[in-house]
Amino acid sequence: LRAIAYSRGLGTNVLFLDEIDRDMSELHTARLVSFFNEFRKACPSIFLISHNERLKNTIHPDKEITIVRKSGISKVL
Repeated sequence: LRAIAYSRGLGTNVLFLDEIDRDMSELHTARLVSFFNEFRKACPSIFLISHNERLKNTIHPDKEITIVRKSGISKVL
């Protein structure tokens, strides 16, 4: 991801990732966690959208926003 951002001249100030761990094996999830631990040193803001509790608990985010949908209405907790 970093190489793609740099090759397109986008830099790495903000990175948005949506459900990138979907259908990922345990090995690849571990590699993703390793990537984040390294990448967060160079990128000040990473927004990760995921339903994977294990991934969230392994990455240890600085801040977490939980959104719950009930009866068709989304609410930030």
